[in-house]
Amino acid sequence: MEQKLLKIFEGNSNLYLTTSPTGGVDERGKVEVKCLTIHKPITLELWKNHLEGKQRIGTQPEKGDVCKWGCIDIDPQSYKDYSQKKVIDILNENNFNKEFSRCN
Repeated sequence: MEQKLLKIFEGNSNLYLTTSPTGGVDERGKVEVKCLTIHKPITLELWKNHLEGKQRIGTQPEKGDVCKWGCIDIDPQSYKDYSQKKVIDILNENNFNKEFSRCN
């Protein structure tokens, strides 16, 4: 699985982002985190730790001047009222599901 993620999220493999919770929660109900950029290669071990919930990582989608993948970052006004189903319904209504199915 780690090898598949390394391929799907290929991009700038010379650095990654890691986050750790600070223990705080903002006024919207979002958990506050500290972000740190690590200037080292992304490894299969990092992906394994990420999948096991031991370490949070984020990758940069650009490799040179080509963007290899994309994602949507959703920051609602209130996390208490946030509905994943509503977001999925919006994606389906706008035919994003057809594009995403090509990523398999």
